[in-house]
Amino acid sequence: MLNDVAEQGKHKLVDCLKGDLMEPWHGGTLLIDAAKCREHDVYADVPRDHSPTDIAYGNRHEHHVGQLKFYGTAEKSATGLSKTKYEGMDKVAPKDQVDSIREIAGRRHDHFGSSRPDLAKQYDDTRVM
Repeated sequence: MLNDVAEQGKHKLVDCLKGDLMEPWHGGTLLIDAAKCREHDVYADVPRDHSPTDIAYGNRHEHHVGQLKFYGTAEKSATGLSKTKYEGMDKVAPKDQVDSIREIAGRRHDHFGSSRPDLAKQYDDTRVM
């Protein structure tokens, strides 16, 4: 699957392609970790369609959907994760960007608080990722 994603994305910017490759990677590692722990009811699905869901995962008791952004900077990832269509989803970004993304989202939430409450809400959703 990773080769297919790489081939389909050969004309994309490298940061977008990294994100596309991370979707099946994270899904696969979740399943490997579950198998190692003998948790046989865990699932991970990477739809690769035009829906907002990059990954759906869970077990028989809970279901999650997530959006992954692996842009080159925390600023770009924060902006990408804060779109309305991703509200309420789990948000995944490079580990070295997460603290900065939360900080940026918090600042933007405060900045847009009274002038653009709709936008402030989206950044608040990202801030708590």
